[in-house]
This record gives sequence, C-alpha cells and structure tokens, in this order.
Amino acid sequence: MGSRRGGPPHDVVVLDSVINATTSLDYQHWVMTTVNALCAADGVVCLGTRSLALDQHCLRSFGQPDRPA
Repeated sequence: MGSRRGGPPHDVVVLDSVINATTSLDYQHWVMTTVNALCAADGVVCLGTRSLALDQHCLRSFGQPDRPA
C-alpha cells in the first residue's frame, strides 16, 4: 500500500486519541493499516491514548464498574 496521493512516506505519524474513538477491532485494524501506509519503513508512530488506570478510577468515581483490562 502506498502513501497518500503518491507522496513520500512520513518519518513520523502521530495519532492523538484516535484508537480510543474506534468502535471495533476491525476499525482499529483499518486505522493501523492506514497509518502503516503513511509511515516510512523506518518511521515512528506515536499513539496518544488514555490510561487504563485513570479510566478505571474515573468509572469508580461515577459509581460504574471497571471495564475488563
């Protein structure tokens, strides 16, 4: 798979909270496949996601059960 519009692949690809917004494993796979196509072979992918521990703490604060890890 080539990079977008035939341009050169990127040395760094940054995703901020994108994986948190996916609704299925298939969607996550599509996102990561697309990122792979945008990133140079020796490039770096940076993912910004929320922390599981913080998420569980917030859920407990609102009286909701923890999500399984």
